[in-house]
Amino acid sequence: AIVVRRMHPTATANFLGDWLARETDPRVKREIYDTVERQTQDIHESVGSGVIAAAVRDLATQPGPITRKAILHILGREAATSPVAKRALIDQLAIEVQNPKGLLVVISKYLGPDELRQGINQAEALGQTVAMKGGEF
Repeated sequence: AIVVRRMHPTATANFLGDWLARETDPRVKREIYDTVERQTQDIHESVGSGVIAAAVRDLATQPGPITRKAILHILGREAATSPVAKRALIDQLAIEVQNPKGLLVVISKYLGPDELRQGINQAEALGQTVAMKGGEF
C-alpha cells in the first residue's frame, strides 16, 4: 500500500481499477480505498475512470463507514469533473440521512447548495427528515 501511495495516480489507475473490480474481501478493499484516498489527497490528481466506476459500484453495496468515508473523499475530489461521481454523492447523501455515521459532513464538503438540496429532497422522498442547524449539516 505504501508503494502505491507514493506512485502517481495515473500510473496506478488501471491497475487499481482492475483490482477493485475483482477483489471480494472487504478488508482488502478498505485498504485499497484508504490508500487511494491518501494518494489523491497528497497529489491532487484524478484516479481514473476505472477507480471511479469501482468506487461507485462499491458505495452502492454500503460497505462499512471507514470504507465509505474513503470512497466519499475519492468521489468528492472527482465530483467537479465527473458527473458519475457527483451523482453518487447526491444519492449517498439521501442514504446517509437514513443511517447517519457522521459522513454527511464529508459529503457536504464536496457538493454545492443545489446538489445538497437534491440529496435532501431524495431523503425526504424516502420519508426521512433531515435535521439542519443554521442551514448546515
